[in-house]
Amino acid sequence: MSLRQAANAASDKPPENEALAKDSGPQLKTGWVGAETTQTCSQCAVHVQPGFDWRAADAYLFDIDGTLLNSRDAVHYFAFHRAIEKVFGLDFRIDGVPVHGNTDVGILRAYLELANVPEKQWRPRLHEVLDLMASDVERSASDLRPELCPAVGRLIEDLLSQQKLLGVASGNLERVGWAKLRACGLRDRFLTRKFS
Repeated sequence: MSLRQAANAASDKPPENEALAKDSGPQLKTGWVGAETTQTCSQCAVHVQPGFDWRAADAYLFDIDGTLLNSRDAVHYFAFHRAIEKVFGLDFRIDGVPVHGNTDVGILRAYLELANVPEKQWRPRLHEVLDLMASDVERSASDLRPELCPAVGRLIEDLLSQQKLLGVASGNLERVGWAKLRACGLRDRFLTRKFS
């Protein structure tokens, strides 16, 4: 597997600006089988495996937050807090809970552990909390302010024009994920889904 900067992705030539390549930031170990190391820099990087054509797939799965869109609102955040306050009477904030790469259920679990709520107390009420949170997001859907990630709209339309199957795989609750996709105009683009 090799790494080439976006400007040189179509070429086998090394980067023209050797200083940029040399001073491109710390090396990161990747989790890919057979991968070497990856350089990071302020410019985009493209990972290319010889012979791999990403456009040859029949179906594509996308995450929502940070992949398709970024939320520029606090609708989901406040819905989370209101649901927990209503069900458990806690006025505790999720600010110290890892949310990146986590599911809504995982965030809830970590939150309740930090608040010292035993699992035997919260587990029987899990569906109640999740339903309240999803209902709150749906009621506040007009306040959602998603921002599509760069080139997502063009990529989705390009894949659809080639009759590719598109799906979402997200840690969002299903109703929350669909609300976010409706708010940015992408809901009808995805035929399959897997939510937390």
